[in-house]
Amino acid sequence: MDAQALRDTLSTIAVRDVPDTTDLWPGISRRLTGAAHPGRPRIGVPRRWAARGAFVALGFVALFVAQSLLPGQLTTAQATDLARNDPQVQAILRGDIAIVTVTSVVGDVATVVVKDSHGTTVTVAVDLRHRIVTSVYSGPQLSAALTQVALDVVHADPRTSALLARGATIGRISPIEVTYQATDPTTGQPSQGTQTWAQVPLQLDGGAWSVYLDLPQARVDQLIDPNGNQVPPP
Repeated sequence: MDAQALRDTLSTIAVRDVPDTTDLWPGISRRLTGAAHPGRPRIGVPRRWAARGAFVALGFVALFVAQSLLPGQLTTAQATDLARNDPQVQAILRGDIAIVTVTSVVGDVATVVVKDSHGTTVTVAVDLRHRIVTSVYSGPQLSAALTQVALDVVHADPRTSALLARGATIGRISPIEVTYQATDPTTGQPSQGTQTWAQVPLQLDGGAWSVYLDLPQARVDQLIDPNGNQVPPP
């Protein structure tokens, strides 16, 4: 519907649905003064004024709806639908779609986690602007909580936040199992354990940066530039 047709339709609705006897003054007075004043003359509002008021109100509603559907914008609900119905996701999970969650939105890319009823997880990247699924990953996954920790660390570190400020984009965040050795404080014997860290790729000007995150300590452990050199802390 073009703009003129929309205006004609709203005007028709306003004139049809606003009675001739409509008196808008009491409501306007309460809005302006906070309370009605006894003895104030009642001012009848002509029908054409009432119609114009209704037309303006409906116009704001129409504008709000139009803005919510502007080209290039996609809601998280639509992103989950795209991820849920992606053929590759359906094939991996064999149509068993139990939980679909948007874990992050960075720029025009939404990361959507899809789980089946057995806990098998698939991570889907959705291009919000072009409304397409760009990648589907079914390997080891980070939890939503650890994914958020990783994003917070990347945005907080001065080196990576500077790259983001220059327009770097964040790729798929992958978990890393790190083995560490420690000394048991009770027995004094050496012990070994594992921790979950994360690797975060950053793309900038055609180059790929690698960020290795110590999630338990919530810090960047290493930042590797596109030439393979480690960037020292500031």
